Amino acid sequence: MLSSTIFPLLIVISLGYITTKFKYFDEAGIKAITRLFFYICIPALLFSHMAKADVLHIANTDVLLAFYASMTVSFGLYFILCRYIKRTKAESAVSALGANYSNVLLVGLPVILIVLGKEWAAEVFVVILFHSLYSFTVTYFFVAERGDTALLTIVKIARSVFCNPVVLSISLGAMFSVLNIPLPDVVETPVELLSSSAIAGGLFVLGANLYLLQDKCNFNTSIVQSLFKLFVLPAIVYFAATHIWLVDNEHRFILVILAGSPVGVNAYLLAHNSKILEAEIAGSVFISTVLSMFSFSFWLAVLL
Repeated sequence: MLSSTIFPLLIVISLGYITTKFKYFDEAGIKAITRLFFYICIPALLFSHMAKADVLHIANTDVLLAFYASMTVSFGLYFILCRYIKRTKAESAVSALGANYSNVLLVGLPVILIVLGKEWAAEVFVVILFHSLYSFTVTYFFVAERGDTALLTIVKIARSVFCNPVVLSISLGAMFSVLNIPLPDVVETPVELLSSSAIAGGLFVLGANLYLLQDKCNFNTSIVQSLFKLFVLPAIVYFAATHIWLVDNEHRFILVILAGSPVGVNAYLLAHNSKILEAEIAGSVFISTVLSMFSFSFWLAVLL
């Protein structure tokens, strides 16, 4: 089970890394391919599954509480740790984001679909709908520029989150589901064609972007953050889902795998735009993605 789950993902990620390393694609080409998958193919996958799902039936308050309460505890712990070592509030928030923001779509989702099956995709999307909203809202309040008013900070948060293609596509699909709006064939067929390449293409561009990121990394400061992300956060989620909210095994599996996914690239983009701890977050994206092949093996052994 471990090899059949992890190795196919590793092969596609490695293909993206190797082809970029040997200049089959230059940086401009990788950026264009990345935009194709993140703005078209992956949103098509999210919209398609959500539009066909019974959203009102699959929404589970206990599952959401187990995940986001755990993220709150984990974010707070890492933030306090960073403050203890004399980092500023802004630096502590960005570092805590790096220790808690997951690459749920490109790494967590494929693992879940391989193990549980594609019929669980909508369950995953309901959980991750609020992932960027929660993570970036908390972080932005600490990294907002000193001259910003509260209203300007809120506007920046709203623009960054609600213009996110992941949030938009899941929300639109959920609306179609709740309102019971059927997809006409002329829409459904091209959406299905686009979504069929989303996972493989997303993994490929992840590998390519890892190659582009490696020169920007400070690996020495990223190891602790990566280990916290891959083991401490999912452990907190596992405890909450098992002993506090008592969710079923399948949902617990989903939550732990999502929490144990490597650091998402969007965390680096926030650090880059804010000019705060860019090298550390870049390093955590790289290290946690590499190490996740081993940490997933551990969590799969625990959960299955």
